[in-house]
Amino acid sequence: MDNFSYGIKSKKTELLAPAGSFEALRAAVLNGADAVYFGASRFSARAGAANFTDEELPRAADFCHLRGAKAYLAVNTVYLEREFDDLCGLIRLAAKSGIDGCIVQDLGAAKLIRETAPSMPVHASTQMTVHSIHGVRALHKEGIKRVVLSRELKKSEIEYICKNTDAETEIFVHGALCICYSGKCLLSSAIGGRSGNRGKCAQPCRLKYTMDGKSGYLLSPKDLCLAGEIETLKNIGVSSLKIEGRMKSPEYVAVVVGTYRKIIDSGKVTKEDIERLRAIFCRGDEFSDDYFKEKDEKHLINCSSSNDDISLKADASLIKTAAKTFAEGAEIRRIQLDFDLSREDGKAVLTVTGAGQTAKEIAEFEDAPPLSSERAKAQLSKLGSTPFLAGTVNAADGLAIRVSTLNGLRRAAIEKISELICESFRHNITDFKYKRRETIGKEKTLLAVSVCTAEQAKAATDKCDALCIPAKHFDLAAELAEEKDVYLAIPVIIEKEFSDEIRNILGKAVKSKIRGAVCGSIDAMALASEFDIPLIGGYGLNITNGLAADLFNKMGLSAAVASAELSLSDIKSLAHQTDLPIGFVSYGRLRLMQTKHCFMKPSHCGECKAELCDRTGTVFPVRRAYPGHGNIIYNSRPIYLADKQKDDLGAAFEVMSFTTETPRECEKIIEMYKKCEAPPFEFTRGGQSSRNW
Repeated sequence: MDNFSYGIKSKKTELLAPAGSFEALRAAVLNGADAVYFGASRFSARAGAANFTDEELPRAADFCHLRGAKAYLAVNTVYLEREFDDLCGLIRLAAKSGIDGCIVQDLGAAKLIRETAPSMPVHASTQMTVHSIHGVRALHKEGIKRVVLSRELKKSEIEYICKNTDAETEIFVHGALCICYSGKCLLSSAIGGRSGNRGKCAQPCRLKYTMDGKSGYLLSPKDLCLAGEIETLKNIGVSSLKIEGRMKSPEYVAVVVGTYRKIIDSGKVTKEDIERLRAIFCRGDEFSDDYFKEKDEKHLINCSSSNDDISLKADASLIKTAAKTFAEGAEIRRIQLDFDLSREDGKAVLTVTGAGQTAKEIAEFEDAPPLSSERAKAQLSKLGSTPFLAGTVNAADGLAIRVSTLNGLRRAAIEKISELICESFRHNITDFKYKRRETIGKEKTLLAVSVCTAEQAKAATDKCDALCIPAKHFDLAAELAEEKDVYLAIPVIIEKEFSDEIRNILGKAVKSKIRGAVCGSIDAMALASEFDIPLIGGYGLNITNGLAADLFNKMGLSAAVASAELSLSDIKSLAHQTDLPIGFVSYGRLRLMQTKHCFMKPSHCGECKAELCDRTGTVFPVRRAYPGHGNIIYNSRPIYLADKQKDDLGAAFEVMSFTTETPRECEKIIEMYKKCEAPPFEFTRGGQSSRNW
């Protein structure tokens, strides 16, 4: 099936368009998209879009396939075991509908897809935060066909990945940018109980914030536009060029897809193209290509205007013109059909071939004037109401059939070949059924403390069972490892230019008494797996179910911290559904965002500390992320679960995470926590009070 081609060359760079509704899907395909991606009415990372019902799903796939386009289903959220039966049902429907691939965030979902529909290609969503060759290779090894790369990558990084992997690569070329690395944002979840990892992001980043007395939309980047880089992206080997916008209107989809189709086909971009893109939607007064072109990001943030009023600026005449491109009667024709009308045993035989399929219809000769070859060819070429092109048309001369009969043969053959084309995309399904299992949980929960500074590490060393110290403090970690179980925290984001630095640290760690490396991303885990050192998964991996935990175990993890968005009951379920030892965050400020952009330049350079304040007066600490100049935005309040019943969770360990606390505060909080005392500060219950699930 993957080798089947019907007009789209396998090595052609794909133009991939969003579809939040069937009308948007029509707009995308009829304006030249090579493929579309959309969500079902459940399990979509854009739950706010109209999405597609179970009845619409097969119709959407057929619509695409009969017009030479592919259809990808986004199931890119994270899942609990209790949702797997429903997800299995959706995957079976997708397979029967001929969906060309599923886009996933959750490795448990990827495993379930392979078990349910083995021939269904799986694509790694940008929500997996894959940003290096290490992550791409690790996922490809596990059967992931395509990886959607992080939007923060620069040209040289994308090119390096494309040239050093057999996996397909996909990058965003147009649309909204999140300031946080996708898949690593907990802002909406923490302050509103609406998780981006569950498709319910409330977009609090598009609201006003204040830092150093400067107020504006400080977390809201301008829209991405790489229209001027299309030839470059094609030449460096990017497989798919993706347009963002499942929440956008069909008219927006029509204009953007049509413009990029023109640019791709012509090999050049004009000022008029950019103006058309800007006129239909542009957050701010200009687009951004800062990440790709390695700019200093001075103009990345759109401080002057909000997220809500920009669409009102869209050009009315442009919208009206765009609507005509996908109105009733509009069509695009990419699949060519060849016709052969012949005489066989006193009958008229019509054979139609195209898209690798053949259909045949037969009619008895009639008491009618012989039909000339030219007239027959003219009738067979009339395909106006279909999505097909007439190719080679051959017709024997003097066949005794009426024109109406010939028209009927043509219609029947086209209907049959349409069914065959659509049928060729269907996937076989298995009778796989997810079975819950109960493993034996740990009887004793160990206390691990994670720190950010050397001073915090020294203060907590004697008060915990294990200590997790950042890789940048390797010398201290190696020293304390002589007396304590010490683990090294590997950076979540490792840009290519810093990979050798992290490799060097890991190489030294292997020779020390450090017990293991804690990895909060697939990329970090893949890089660390090059060394003979035990690997622990951080909560940034968003592990929420046993299938994902088991797969991470297979990929090299010896233990993992559960997703920070899980409730205690969900943590208990997870701990008993996998052989992988599971831990959970019991205290600490969560990383709400990790950004490539630095909010603190230049006023806080060297100090690398700042505070971000929202419209309610809530303050969020900001710190530099190691390595590089990116930032981490922490929650305003720490999680605190000392007084919650945790003895029967079956968890192997709990993690107290210290970020902004002083050494003395670390000591006092640990002592207070062990006594189950109520804290004298504001706190949150994390996933315990969340509405995410």
